Amino acid sequence: RYCRVGEKAAILTPNGQPTACHRAADDNSVIGDYFRYGEYDSASRSFLIDTKASERLMNDCSVTPGHCRKCIAKIQCMAGCYYHNLLASGDALGVDKQWCQMARELTSRYLESRLHDDERRQGEQ
Repeated sequence: RYCRVGEKAAILTPNGQPTACHRAADDNSVIGDYFRYGEYDSASRSFLIDTKASERLMNDCSVTPGHCRKCIAKIQCMAGCYYHNLLASGDALGVDKQWCQMARELTSRYLESRLHDDERRQGEQ
């Protein structure tokens, strides 16, 4: 999986808010808000976690989007970058057409090079 949203990581915004995405850490827009799941409480000197936001992020990360299911790059890519998907389509699990095109092309080229390497090795034997 390309995107690491939902994995165990401690990413803080400049304002001390925990966020699931390093690209959204300094984004004060709606897109940045999508990835934030809490805030720092200076009075108690602790983080207050928004469990609904955290659960939403975890649930979104566990879904294989329909447009990925038959894609040659699905194992490596699996919906690409959620931040870029939001920018391109307004949906974290949406389609970023440029990303999808790049991922398919890179995966195809990699598989083709591996196939040629295997053929070359077999010819040397």
